[in-house]
Amino acid sequence: MTEDDNIRIEELFREASLQEIADDGFTDRVMACLPVEECAVRPIVPQVSEADAADGRRRWLLANLWTAACVAAGIVMVIAGRGWEQPATYLYVLMRTIPTFDIVAFCHLLLLSGTVIAAAIWLLHRLDSMSVVLCKKDPKQVFHDMS
Repeated sequence: MTEDDNIRIEELFREASLQEIADDGFTDRVMACLPVEECAVRPIVPQVSEADAADGRRRWLLANLWTAACVAAGIVMVIAGRGWEQPATYLYVLMRTIPTFDIVAFCHLLLLSGTVIAAAIWLLHRLDSMSVVLCKKDPKQVFHDMS
């Protein structure tokens, strides 16, 4: 298709969108007859027993406490080991020597970084989609659904 064809098609659709098709109120009558409740989207809430709900809350609390403990331990390790000095030194040296970089060698580093980031995003997506599967109680069902 040429540019002229695209322009003609856009003009045709623009003109057609301005036209109103007379239906003698048919659309309004149909919409008035539709039940409102069936048109609304309702979330599907699974039925959970009280014991399962309490177990879920306990697991959620333990997961959050474990996450907080790990973050606190990481912060303590960074502070105790002066974890900011080495990256700051590397960044300083990088900024001072960037005019002397061989751009071809630098492209390999960028390619490696992009690959690692893409793999991390893929893994995060895969783990996020598996979270529903891992909550099931039957181990045979879990391994069957993961394939």
